[in-house]
Amino acid sequence: MKITGNKIRRTRLKKGMSQSELAKGACTQATISLIENSNHCSNIKIMEKICSKLNLELDEVVDLKSHGERSLIEVEDYIHNKEWQQALDRLKKINILNLESRKMKGWYDLCVATADFGLSKDADDAIYTFNTILNGDFFDELDYRRTLTMIGLGMAYSQKNQIKRAQTFFELAFDQLKAIMELKKYDVKKVTDTYILLVLEVFSIENFELTKTVADHCINKLIDNDKTKAICLMYLFYGFSATKIGDFNIGIQSFFRASELQKKGSFDLNILKDQKLDYKNIFGNVLAKMDEFTCETVETFSKNDPF
Repeated sequence: MKITGNKIRRTRLKKGMSQSELAKGACTQATISLIENSNHCSNIKIMEKICSKLNLELDEVVDLKSHGERSLIEVEDYIHNKEWQQALDRLKKINILNLESRKMKGWYDLCVATADFGLSKDADDAIYTFNTILNGDFFDELDYRRTLTMIGLGMAYSQKNQIKRAQTFFELAFDQLKAIMELKKYDVKKVTDTYILLVLEVFSIENFELTKTVADHCINKLIDNDKTKAICLMYLFYGFSATKIGDFNIGIQSFFRASELQKKGSFDLNILKDQKLDYKNIFGNVLAKMDEFTCETVETFSKNDPF
């Protein structure tokens, strides 16, 4: 992104600060030198820290017009981690007048609506806003952000306990994800994150058949991209759903695959705790149904407790 390095230098000198003093807690002295002399920085968070130390507004020294997409990507990361307030705080620093395209403005509105709903749980307001975005022709037909809007509507209707309407939008979102996956080019990370969100929400309304179907489709498509953590999650939700509808053999196979992937990747799956999934109780139900050999497998998996 473009930086007005000269203003940073002048402000720093006016405050009697050295480059190393300004860099402390934010970056390296070399980065400060690069910013001041080359008018460039690739990390918005570093710029926020520097501006805070110099009592400058971000838009005084950063060309946010050219940085809008990167900023919204960062907001999406906050939203994915359910850091709603951080997302809203970051959105406040984006000048909407600098978002030139209709797509960018729709993206901004989608981020605001999602973070607001995450904090307030105001389903009526969310339904109105998501519908406005969905019908506003902001995104291309196979844009993952259009899919996220459909999932947002499903979540809002689920909040109102209108499960059939929620399911309708989740099914529409799944159909669109399948179509996106058929494209030669798509953002693997964004589509993967969208699949994970969809699986969580479909599972939350206890549509276990659809959860299995979504998870299975995602597993088959993601293997080529080696998204190990995402595949592990999909195997888990496939297993959870299978056991809920009595397919215990399929369930234990899925749990075993998930366990092997988790050991291989050594990553955490705190998302399960965030969703308050009582997986140990699920394992207990499996134990009651399976033969001795399989029971030992489940007990081993449960005792390892990777989650």
